[in-house]
Amino acid sequence: DTLVEKGHAHAPNIKQWVEEVDETYKNFSTRMDKYREKLEKSLGVSTESGLGLEGDRNSDPTLETRIKDGDLKQIKELNEEKRKSARRKEFIMAELLETERSYVKDLELSLASFLVPMRGANDLPPALRGKESVIFGNLEDICHFHKNIFLKELEKYETMPEDVGHCFVTWA
Repeated sequence: DTLVEKGHAHAPNIKQWVEEVDETYKNFSTRMDKYREKLEKSLGVSTESGLGLEGDRNSDPTLETRIKDGDLKQIKELNEEKRKSARRKEFIMAELLETERSYVKDLELSLASFLVPMRGANDLPPALRGKESVIFGNLEDICHFHKNIFLKELEKYETMPEDVGHCFVTWA
């Protein structure tokens, strides 16, 4: 469940596999129960009053029918809440990544549109010549950091949005 909740890359495959295993076990368990009943009937033996295994089995195929409607409703509500929470986290993470990518593009555009032309311009007013570092400061370093380091770190947490805070702590 935690892999599925965290949006693990293989979560749909894992979930499908688990469902298939559960279904296979249910079918097996049902067949074994029928076989046991048939065997007990032919031997004239009954385990219902003897060992009491039915109540202790974790994989009882009739468990679902024994769950009360209220319990089932509560379980469904919890699952729905988990799904909503996961979707909310995914949305926030997607928004964070989109914002960071947009920021990097804006930085690149600023550098390409203003810094590069200023460096190559021959007709700059004398007061602006050689003042690129004063005007633009460390904008190139900031762009490099966000494009090549921070954005890549954020992308690592795309499937685990609850852990993205590590990026901010590491690079603060």
